[in-house]
Amino acid sequence: MKLRFVISFLQFIIIPAFGQLTLEDIFLSSKYREKHPENLNFMINDSFYTVQEGNSILKKETVTGRVVDTLISKSDTINKGKFSLFDYSFSHNENVILLAGNREGIYRRSFLADYVFYNCTEKTFKSIHIANQQSGKIGNVEFSPNDKKVAFVWNNNLYSNDLSSNETEQITFDGKSNVIINGSTDWVYEEEFEFTKAYKWSQDSKIIAFLKFDESEVPDYNMQKWTGIYPENYVYKYPKAGEKNSKVTLNLYNTETKKTTEVSTDSLDSYYVPRFIWAENQVLFLSLNRQQTKLSITKFDPITNKSSVILSKQFPTSIELDPDLYYSENSNTLFFSGKVFNDDGLFSINCGKNPNLKKLINQNDLEIDCLDDKNKFVYYTSPTLKPEERDNFRISLKTKKIEKLSINSGSNKITVSLEGNIYIIANNSTGVPTSFATYNAKTKNCVRILEDNQLLKDKIESLNLPDQTFLSVKTSEQIVLNGWTIKPPLFDSTQKYPVIMFVYGGPGSQMVKNFWTGSYYLWHQFLASKGFIVACFDGRGTGGKGNLFQKVTYGKLGELETKDQVEVAKYLSRLDYVDSLRIGIWGWSFGGYLSTNSLLIGNNVFKTAIAVAPVTSWRFYDTIYSERYLNLPKDNAAGYDNNSPIMYAEKLKGKYLLIHGTSDDNVHIQNAFAMQEALIKAGKEFESFIYPNKNHGISGGNTRYHLYSKMFDFWNRNLK
Repeated sequence: MKLRFVISFLQFIIIPAFGQLTLEDIFLSSKYREKHPENLNFMINDSFYTVQEGNSILKKETVTGRVVDTLISKSDTINKGKFSLFDYSFSHNENVILLAGNREGIYRRSFLADYVFYNCTEKTFKSIHIANQQSGKIGNVEFSPNDKKVAFVWNNNLYSNDLSSNETEQITFDGKSNVIINGSTDWVYEEEFEFTKAYKWSQDSKIIAFLKFDESEVPDYNMQKWTGIYPENYVYKYPKAGEKNSKVTLNLYNTETKKTTEVSTDSLDSYYVPRFIWAENQVLFLSLNRQQTKLSITKFDPITNKSSVILSKQFPTSIELDPDLYYSENSNTLFFSGKVFNDDGLFSINCGKNPNLKKLINQNDLEIDCLDDKNKFVYYTSPTLKPEERDNFRISLKTKKIEKLSINSGSNKITVSLEGNIYIIANNSTGVPTSFATYNAKTKNCVRILEDNQLLKDKIESLNLPDQTFLSVKTSEQIVLNGWTIKPPLFDSTQKYPVIMFVYGGPGSQMVKNFWTGSYYLWHQFLASKGFIVACFDGRGTGGKGNLFQKVTYGKLGELETKDQVEVAKYLSRLDYVDSLRIGIWGWSFGGYLSTNSLLIGNNVFKTAIAVAPVTSWRFYDTIYSERYLNLPKDNAAGYDNNSPIMYAEKLKGKYLLIHGTSDDNVHIQNAFAMQEALIKAGKEFESFIYPNKNHGISGGNTRYHLYSKMFDFWNRNLK
């Protein structure tokens, strides 16, 4: 009797507490939410930084974290008390703080907001005055370099506001919804070139360079919103593959002469103008042909009205861009990651009379983080020994010496102060939430831990979750694919387990990384706790393994990616502890496209699939993305059609769940409807669920909980 009690007691304290994860805790609470320094900005004197806490902005000492001043207090009355602060920025001299509140989202990155100036000397608040006594939220607000003005966009027109007089000048007058946009990007530039503010002040604050988008000939997309007795028609411009794009021009507005000059780009094959900056009071801009296979780097002199081409190169496949242009004023040099030149590594090009393109570093998947022009460093992130790791480095532009800055394994992201004396590294890894630490840039010593998320780490550790194990699989084509698996708690190799594969697989993406993914990680651990093996493998076309591995899918998007998922499933099915009759796959967006294709083309191995907001034909998707990887439909019809799951609807044998939101401005619900129609025509049974008025993220309120509960129920009914 006593022995049985002791054994029971030992089992109680030794057996890990698996099964404590719930969907309610993951998706309906903040129990597992990470903390992070909110809107942290280093001051000019980077011995200090500011951080937002609610509606307050605090100034803190970098070394100690001690609060030395409350710049904005939650007790301050802003905008008559109706102001929910979400962002702020300082003027260059730090005398004025621009406060952004009451955010109103538009698309993925764009938003409008109420903006208020706070004068740090006078301790006064002042709202931006819009011309003609009109009011409304504005967007893309930025200080001029001399801090005398701000520019902003309102109702598709560009304006400037004098900070001393609060007088507003209207710069453009032709802005009109769905016709002309000045100073902001259209939908497809925002989504695929990843920026919204389409203007730049010159260094002397005299000229504003801006893009004008004439989208009058771009086809309309009507997205209905179901909010009243009758649906509301939300119409916006969305160019699908092969259709007309906006006509984009680069313009210069002189604030002294009040004249606007259009920069001629006709001779450059500049269908796209996705990046531009000011360099030595000249406009330096990148342009691409429509296929995104030809890159030109050009500078324009506003005094002589003449352009000179720095570089023009044609590539066999499309290229991708850095998120910004990294220009050194000291050396008149631009720095690029290798992907811009269809390569790997770090490149530089002098922008003077004798341009010379140089390769400084040869390293796979290098991403530039920052150019510290003052101290002559380029900071970058790249994988080192393992493709799933990300480390931080810097190269001295004086000595070409490379220094590794990150210390801990996993994923590391670096942010450098303006003066270059301090940097922050955010480190996390699989199952380990993010720690934020400041470092002295000269000594590379840790100054202080800003946030270690120790409480969250303790919660995660107390769950005793199974390891997420990294591994590699070699396919029949001798291609090595990297992946990870999570096995159920108390895994028994003599048992047979169902498998759920997770896939994204889009060009350059990487799901097999040693990093913290928050709710995704916990969701997959939840599935493992219910008796499923969860697996994820990055196929050809994904990131982390160099340019050649990524570009092999060019022109045939979906073909090799699907083959690789099917091969992995076949490998898993041969494992002794896997039930080969119970293998499923799920994905979102591009992942939903691949999960659908995998179920159809791999119908002899996959028994179930879930597709959330999938593309089902690249003819339905936008110009820039689709044509970047497939060329134009008229030049590659087979590439668009041969790998569309719509073409394989008759191959459906397993169970299929298709999910989409009606307000998806990115991947239109048209994709789901076309897939449904094809399956119905083929006489196939399937399940589908539509989320009313939800966008591509399908979130808000109880939506995520409902979504993941529905997916779990599907797995339980069809794989258990």
